[in-house]
Amino acid sequence: MKPTMTLLTTAMAVTSAMDMSTPTPTLASAMSPLLVHSDLFYATATACDQLTTLPSSQELSEQLLPEDSFRGHMTVTTSAPKDGQHGCVLHVAVDGEIVVAPSSTVENVFDLTDSIDQKLAALAESQYLRGATHGLKDLTLQSVTVKINNRDYSIALQSTSAQNASSPSNLLTLNGGQCDPLAGHDLLNSILPKGAVVDDLHVLAGGDGASADCAVGFDVMASAPLFASNNEAFAFLKAVDDNLNALFEPSTAPTKPVTSLTSANLKFQTAKDENWLIAAPNELNLASSSMNMPTKEITLSILIGISVLSAMLFAIVYQKKRHEQRCQERHDLASKAAQIRRVSYRMGYDPLASHELEEKDEEKSGLL
Repeated sequence: MKPTMTLLTTAMAVTSAMDMSTPTPTLASAMSPLLVHSDLFYATATACDQLTTLPSSQELSEQLLPEDSFRGHMTVTTSAPKDGQHGCVLHVAVDGEIVVAPSSTVENVFDLTDSIDQKLAALAESQYLRGATHGLKDLTLQSVTVKINNRDYSIALQSTSAQNASSPSNLLTLNGGQCDPLAGHDLLNSILPKGAVVDDLHVLAGGDGASADCAVGFDVMASAPLFASNNEAFAFLKAVDDNLNALFEPSTAPTKPVTSLTSANLKFQTAKDENWLIAAPNELNLASSSMNMPTKEITLSILIGISVLSAMLFAIVYQKKRHEQRCQERHDLASKAAQIRRVSYRMGYDPLASHELEEKDEEKSGLL
């Protein structure tokens, strides 16, 4: 009994010593790491052969990632544009996991990708991405791809001829006895943010009809509204992911039409080219025209400006006519005054002349 108690006491003492020697885990280490699988593609007018130095994975992570624990690879590679144009394409790839500190403003992979995009502008002017002379000050974000588990999100901010060549094929797959093929469009509309337009959606229903489950898969390419900044594009993708989470979150209801998500491959193209979607032109044109329509404030300011210009033009015409009328009146008065003076001169001149003629006649008569 005593040896057993002695061993038990020794084990407890060792355990207590280990607990005292082991540091208390911080909140950042207690948090689950944030998995990051993002690809950012940039275009620049600088030729690829002018990029003398490219940063290493460690330099990239130190420059572009928050001051947190990152395990993985971050690379930047260059390639010539596929359309044969001049310049260079830069591919920034992030693949790994990062433990975000509690004080960090990064809350999800979209915030992290947005932060990378913002910091890349400063990195482009540094020694790591500097070209032969002036550096890369004309970097333009072309497209972004973010992967989260079985979800792939990508958005192209610049239209390309390859995307405009043919209409994309949009497929929504439903598997299970509880699936309703007629609800396919409603499912897609529930996850797309406002301003996104999908063309010609095909719904494929199949699977075990006796199953009470309903699994859905998305393979969709849609148009997205124009974004004022890259930050809005990342917020757009985050809104899509939030809508998917809300649609497939665990529910306590006894029956749920859609219970699981098999895969989601969602691609978006900003609607800079109205012909990139060949089918359903009316729907796309309505979306693009509504985006280009002026707001109420702009319309009101235009109407006010037109009214002010009309009033000014009317005042100018009125003043001109009034000035012409005054000039005409002055001219008429001057003409009348001149005519009166001429008549007065004639009336004063004629009697005097006749009197002089009479005196001359009398002088001639006296001489005779």
